[in-house]
Amino acid sequence: MISYITNQMSVRFLFVFIFIAYFVKSVSSRERCLTFTKYMITKMNPRFSNTRESKYNRRK
Repeated sequence: MISYITNQMSVRFLFVFIFIAYFVKSVSSRERCLTFTKYMITKMNPRFSNTRESKYNRRK
């Protein structure tokens, strides 16, 4: 059971890592990459990102 869970997690992390790597390669500007990572974090856990997003928007 434990091995099955770890396998699923590793597969998911691998997919996310490949996706991010591909995105970084396609996008040259670093600022866009940072915004993209922030967007992904907000999508994964909205509770943590809500306060962060408001701060980021205020700075803009």
